[in-house]
Amino acid sequence: MESRHCRVKKCTKNHKKHFCKSCFDTDSNHFSGFCSMFENMFNNDERHEVEGYPQRTKNLVHVTTKDIMKKIKQSNEMRPGKTGWFGDGIYFAESLEVAMTKSLAEGCFIEATVEVGQSLIVPKPQKCYSMNFQRLQNEYNCDSIKAFTNSGA
Repeated sequence: MESRHCRVKKCTKNHKKHFCKSCFDTDSNHFSGFCSMFENMFNNDERHEVEGYPQRTKNLVHVTTKDIMKKIKQSNEMRPGKTGWFGDGIYFAESLEVAMTKSLAEGCFIEATVEVGQSLIVPKPQKCYSMNFQRLQNEYNCDSIKAFTNSGA
């Protein structure tokens, strides 16, 4: 079988073109999670909406690959991924349908009760690759991010 490569560095899929779910580029040179279409919304001069309370839990869904699912079952823990709209993290959605549209992975899903605590609300698709858990807690006094896309929360 002939090997085909898209323009995205570190892409492991065997295809000629990569589709960006953010800017809808059909021959993208980037992963959707690293699309520069949206500007960084995290400006400390702005007020941000927060919902929830410490130790609040929600039933959520996470989509992953079969290989990663095996590792999760073996270790009984989930580890943050390296790509995503808000930097390294474990990304969940409120439904399987929404999780499938947001995920870069496919194959398996996990339903889990997740301690989301206080959530920083991101009302429209924006990206901040420099966000991390320490910054989220120190600057926004939050434990998680709730982002809305065209497909839902």
